[in-house]
Amino acid sequence: MRDLYDLIGPSYARSRTADPRIVSTLAQLLGPAQDRTVADIGAGTGNYSLALAREGWTVAALEPSRAMRAQRAADPRVHWAGAAAESLPFASFRLDAAVCVLALHHFDHLLAGLAEMARVVRAGPIVIFTFDPAAPSPFWLHDYFPGLRGEGGRKFPQLAELKHLLATAACAEVREIPFPLPPDLTDRFTASGWRSPEIYLDAEARSAMSAFALADPSSIDAGLDRLRADLDSGLWRARYGAILGQDSFDAGYRFLSTCCAEPASVSGPIEPAAPDDAPALLDLQHLCYQGEAVLYDDFAIAPLTESLAQVEAEIRAGRVLVLRWAGRVVGSVRGFAQNGTCHVGRLIVHPRFQRQGLGARLMTAIEDLFPSASAFELFTGHLSASNLRLYRRLGYREFERRPVTPALEFVHLRKSRS
Repeated sequence: MRDLYDLIGPSYARSRTADPRIVSTLAQLLGPAQDRTVADIGAGTGNYSLALAREGWTVAALEPSRAMRAQRAADPRVHWAGAAAESLPFASFRLDAAVCVLALHHFDHLLAGLAEMARVVRAGPIVIFTFDPAAPSPFWLHDYFPGLRGEGGRKFPQLAELKHLLATAACAEVREIPFPLPPDLTDRFTASGWRSPEIYLDAEARSAMSAFALADPSSIDAGLDRLRADLDSGLWRARYGAILGQDSFDAGYRFLSTCCAEPASVSGPIEPAAPDDAPALLDLQHLCYQGEAVLYDDFAIAPLTESLAQVEAEIRAGRVLVLRWAGRVVGSVRGFAQNGTCHVGRLIVHPRFQRQGLGARLMTAIEDLFPSASAFELFTGHLSASNLRLYRRLGYREFERRPVTPALEFVHLRKSRS
């Protein structure tokens, strides 16, 4: 998506100005701005970053496209970085909030981006303005450009899935707020011209709408010819004129808001996983391995492709331990014995509960689960520095390296029972 916006980005600053009603809703959901820093993920040209700065926020604007960043307006309260959502340049729990305005469909990997947003926010809101491709409202625009709805469905995440992933990443409930579109939006995204069809005849306005930029040019040209002819003849008004009497239109745009759980202390018992833990355990596993997938540029690693049935089988075999907080699974580890050695794997701790020693607690628990084992073995990637530090601190020592791909070596470590 970065290449797309390097190509079509030049008209954004003119066509995609921050709409005051969207800004007002963002400000309301974010809460007090004094002495607080918010990350604007996929900031584009910075129109909403500037608007939030005017509301009193210090803004960290993250945008990977050079063409978009080149159009930014300077403001001492807005600090820019050429970074993608999947790899934010901040330490964990560094920021007070995060927003993402109509940019999720530009993420290369949705869950990795959400995981990073939740990682960097200490205990504050994450607010997302997005589009639900499953919105049922009929929209006359699709009669002229039927491919746009399909493009939206492919690029924007389904709202139910998005809410589930965001709740998993933030370890919190997610609130949904509909945003019926007013007729005079200043941010001209795809549905902004619902009551002003002539907007879509403006090539510059269309160039700042990603749905048009991604669609087949020949189908767009054909739709423009029909729309222009129907406006000239009055046929558009005859068919769709009733919409001109509406003050708003629900085209499927939604705010999602969640407040990240305070990174609280977890002191509950470590216990065998129950059969009905499998879905939550798989969700946690997918979340925790996003960083590894980004690190090795491989989203087909085994923890991300394991099936629910496989996790259920591991639980039935008694190989899985879990740690809970407020009823949620926030940590887990697995092990199995073979020829006197316990093989340990899938050590995971929710990002919001790391740096509390929970990984070490889980490792001790899995070792205790196999009292007859004379040794313990595990492996991790050669670039996974935090994993290697933990295992070495716990007494594991490297005994072998095995190439897996040109970008990945597995480091195998062993510890004898003391």
